[in-house]
Amino acid sequence: MNGFLNAAVAGLMLLNMAVAAEAPDKSGKKSNLIEPTTQPSGGFKAVVPLGMILGRPASQPDGTRNIVSYEIGQGFQLDRTHCLLVASMDEQGGPDLCVGNDAFVFSKLSDIRADKAIQINRVQVDYRMPGQDGNFYLAKYPASGFFVPLGALMDDGQPHPAAGTGLLTSVCVPFHGDRSDPTGAGKTQEEAQVENWTEMVELIPISWDGAKLTVGQARIVPEFLGRQVLDHTFSNMVAMDKGFVGIFRFADQKHHAVRFDWDGNAWAPSKIGEPFLEAKGESEPAIARDGDRYLVSTRGRDAKGRMYASADGLNYQFLFDWPNTYSPRTLNKGLDGSLYLAANRNTGWFRNPLLAYPMIGNGFGEGIIIHDQSGVRDDNGDKLPFVDHPLGVNLFLEGQWRHLVFFRVCDLKERTFYGFQKDMIKKVHGDTGPIPKRLSSGLYAAEMLYDKVTTPPFAFAEEKK
Repeated sequence: MNGFLNAAVAGLMLLNMAVAAEAPDKSGKKSNLIEPTTQPSGGFKAVVPLGMILGRPASQPDGTRNIVSYEIGQGFQLDRTHCLLVASMDEQGGPDLCVGNDAFVFSKLSDIRADKAIQINRVQVDYRMPGQDGNFYLAKYPASGFFVPLGALMDDGQPHPAAGTGLLTSVCVPFHGDRSDPTGAGKTQEEAQVENWTEMVELIPISWDGAKLTVGQARIVPEFLGRQVLDHTFSNMVAMDKGFVGIFRFADQKHHAVRFDWDGNAWAPSKIGEPFLEAKGESEPAIARDGDRYLVSTRGRDAKGRMYASADGLNYQFLFDWPNTYSPRTLNKGLDGSLYLAANRNTGWFRNPLLAYPMIGNGFGEGIIIHDQSGVRDDNGDKLPFVDHPLGVNLFLEGQWRHLVFFRVCDLKERTFYGFQKDMIKKVHGDTGPIPKRLSSGLYAAEMLYDKVTTPPFAFAEEKK
């Protein structure tokens, strides 16, 4: 099942449980938040909030009927002066009902406007599943992938043969026609094992000629190299010489690294690594390059995050774990090559604030705040902010390298639960049901400031002149 959906289900099922790493407050009582330090540590020196980047689409997306908002974003470099933001959309009225992705070309952040959206993919209404009667609603989840910027050079100084092209992946999950639950979800938590849900991966080629973004023919693919694939890398993939590598879940319910190569006409899977997984239900794999090694972080149902390491990018071994509550988290690489984990560490019915934890050895240092929504620190008020799914990217923007973090801000009170989560509806919604989407719900960004730039992701031909 889709990692985003998988983790959301696991998180909402277990959100009110405590974790081992709780910290006492000044009154001697346990706090449901590990309080961050106010001073930054690690590679980044400060965090600059940039606020909401996108709120609601300019027009109602095809296949939707309720309030829709942008929520999760991935950044890509198109060329020396242009960048790309790919933003997913969420429709109110269904549980974690993601309804496709839009793209935005920008040379400065103010260029990103809802009325400039380029359609990447959309839900499919009346989707037919092989061997099953009736029509289904095929949801489309946040896209990730890779892109080789136009003008990019390889390590030997030669132009990259695939410059100006890239590939996006989006997980597709069929819901029942009434959009109440995904197929196979079951009616109780015991029956709701996400491993039984139907999932498919959609591949979407994109290209850039310096003036126009072209979205190629999307294909829903059941297999990579003859093996059934279910879920994709939540972060962007990372470069591996001429190709790229990401982490996918296959029918064995384990993670596998997959390498993609350019065959002269298209990007396609070329190699699959050995399976790795320490605990059932690990999801949302994020991959980063750390010097000569590749690192992958995952989010566990058992309130642990886990780190895996590889020397060749394809075969991974367990490295360490840490208390992680149940919220989404990603491993991001800064401009100076340092790594940090972006996550929430609170328990309860909210996810706030969003924190950045610098990676120090086989562990993480104290976190600093990336975003704090309304200062909420408990779940007793009329707001239960969800500030999560932080995705960092290094971009050459407005004449300099910058590190941006895109993340979602919404409210749990506006979200619909799954059919097997009946016990949560009363606790969160009371007798009134979900509130309308707040105007504050959308895709936000922050900038991490660094003293130096030592590991730009690409070199450009313009720099060699």
